[in-house]
Amino acid sequence: MPGKIFINYRREDSRADAARIRDRLVAAFGAANVFMDVDNLMAGQRFDQELEKALVETDIFLAVMGSRWPQILYERSQAGGRDYVREEIAQALERGVTVIPVMIERAPLPPEDWLPNDLKALVLHQKHDVSHDRFGRDVEELVEAIKAVRKARGGGGTIKPRHLPDGMKRVAYASIAAVAALSGLYFLSTSQFLSSAPQALVQTPAATSEAKRQADEAERKRVADLVAEEIRRRDAEMAAANKKAEEEALQLKQARQQAEEERRKAETEGKRQADQVADEARRKAAADAERKKEETRQAQMSAKAAQKNTDDARLLALLPVLGAGLWEVQTVADVKTVPDPLGGPDGPPRRSRRLYCADQRAETEQNRRFVANWRATCTSLEFAESAGKLTVRRECPTKELPLNSIEQTVAGNYSSEFTRRDVTKFGSGQYVTTMTSAQTYRYLGQSCGGLQVGKMVDQPKH
Repeated sequence: MPGKIFINYRREDSRADAARIRDRLVAAFGAANVFMDVDNLMAGQRFDQELEKALVETDIFLAVMGSRWPQILYERSQAGGRDYVREEIAQALERGVTVIPVMIERAPLPPEDWLPNDLKALVLHQKHDVSHDRFGRDVEELVEAIKAVRKARGGGGTIKPRHLPDGMKRVAYASIAAVAALSGLYFLSTSQFLSSAPQALVQTPAATSEAKRQADEAERKRVADLVAEEIRRRDAEMAAANKKAEEEALQLKQARQQAEEERRKAETEGKRQADQVADEARRKAAADAERKKEETRQAQMSAKAAQKNTDDARLLALLPVLGAGLWEVQTVADVKTVPDPLGGPDGPPRRSRRLYCADQRAETEQNRRFVANWRATCTSLEFAESAGKLTVRRECPTKELPLNSIEQTVAGNYSSEFTRRDVTKFGSGQYVTTMTSAQTYRYLGQSCGGLQVGKMVDQPKH
């Protein structure tokens, strides 16, 4: 009956991996047949005695070792205290238990000269690698290795002829039995010959001796021929059984290869179809997203255009439309440049008084052209109306004038008198020019005299 599987590990090195291996072994061999300290030790028990007891019942010993295992072994040996992990491995090696070093993440087995004397034999045992990427397959192979070791040992340690199938074993055993039987027949026949020989021959010593020798020789040859024939027959049966077993093994191998090839083809085809479906789904999702994005962009553009139209209509309603007739326009203009390229003081403001003939319909059309031009050439256009005062701000940079901003303020009664103030900043490079123009419009009457509509002339001096 198989013993237990003992899991030896260092908690500082491979606690989680040992627990995962334990779970797989329990599923394969049963909880009662797997020993691990955290599962099998109860409160109050002396763990050194329980570990010793478990080792006695163990036939498979797994030494789970990670990358820090050699370093921890060295540190424990330098500290001078008891190292139960080391003691368990040493006892397993001394008892002749099958020891399997289980190397986590393909950690290398420590060289012999790194190990203390009681662990040096550990390097003679074939290791088994367990990695995170193929944990399930690695532990499944470990389970199969444990089963193979136990089968090879026959449960109780007796070595059995594993190289022959059961049919060939029976042939070999029968051959041995046949030789033994024929050998017994030879000795029995010789005895019977001597007991039944004529009395006359027995009474003649020389004749008796020669006859006995010839009879023995004949019987020996007959038995040898029988044994040789039986051996030839058994050898032929064994050769035929070997050939049949080889043919069956070859057929089984070919069947497995064909099944594996078909599985791989099916898996590849399934993956291809799944990838194709996934690609189609991704393309459809991308197309839907692009369509929705375009719809959103179009909606935003439409909303923005509608908002602009609304804003433009409101701005047109707020811009001044002069009443029809003659207007007097007084202007005070001031220009300042910073820094002044001439290096002198700024000149005095310039003043002018002019006459302007207005037409209400022409004024409205001119305002519409102004707003359309601002929308086409300016990067920003803002306006606000408060307490009867309209303020319009716009940024209209050009290649020659990267800075070109205008702020226009209008207030008053457009049919009698109002004021307009323009502040324009423009510049290129290090120079910035600010031009301020303050205008006062005063209505003089409906008749423009000889002045053409939309024209502005200097007012005659009196």
